[in-house]
Amino acid sequence: ILGTGSFLAKKIVTNEILEKELGLKRGWIEKKCGVKSRHYVLDEEATDLGKKAALIAIEDANITLEDIDLVIGVSGVMQQAIPSMSALIHKKLGLKKTQTFDINSTCLSFLSGLSIAAELIESKNYKNILLVSGDIASVGLNPKDPKTATLFGDGAAAVIVGPSGESSSHIRGSIFETWSETQDSCLFEGCGTKLHLKSLSEKNSYKQYFQMNGPSLFKVAIPKSLKIFDDLLTKGNIKIEDLDICIPHQASPLALKL
Repeated sequence: ILGTGSFLAKKIVTNEILEKELGLKRGWIEKKCGVKSRHYVLDEEATDLGKKAALIAIEDANITLEDIDLVIGVSGVMQQAIPSMSALIHKKLGLKKTQTFDINSTCLSFLSGLSIAAELIESKNYKNILLVSGDIASVGLNPKDPKTATLFGDGAAAVIVGPSGESSSHIRGSIFETWSETQDSCLFEGCGTKLHLKSLSEKNSYKQYFQMNGPSLFKVAIPKSLKIFDDLLTKGNIKIEDLDICIPHQASPLALKL
């Protein structure tokens, strides 16, 4: 990873504001979610956030726009169906000829993209790959569901990946698994070909929002994640005591404590 960049949406939304809007007791959000504030867009698009994060990453990597030969979009939720996020950001950056494509594996999009980028760099077909994610979660949050409406915000992140050269920096190992039996516990049904916006009625209008059953996901994910963690250490030939830091992806601090 040669450079990194991040950018947050303009508007800061505090717990006090949301607790008043959702009719929650003061302090409920921080106690349940561990979140004090989040950022929401005002007039920005997801690709605007992505562009700014990308420019910061490019500067941090000490390269130029002309040095980028591939843009991989790794957003959790796309701005629109067509063109892809990577193509839209490609245009806003003013890039020419550079290849683009998106990877959509929701919360794992960046990790999936990083793993693929590493393989492409190793093949020597690419030299500087931009991975960029711009996500606006606020528009898809159900105001009647405090469990999800209080968690997410809007922002973007980007990294530049390139060959390590004389450095020993590399990915020691990666493992990905899909547990499709839990798909009903975390979904966004509306706006696709199955349930177009014109098909939504008052009865199923909630399907235009993000839905999540945290306890159900947690029950399945924890034992499976621990098994993957052990397998990954074996694959990378690393002992757990050799680790300096472990960064889990988990929206709930309560789950981390367990």
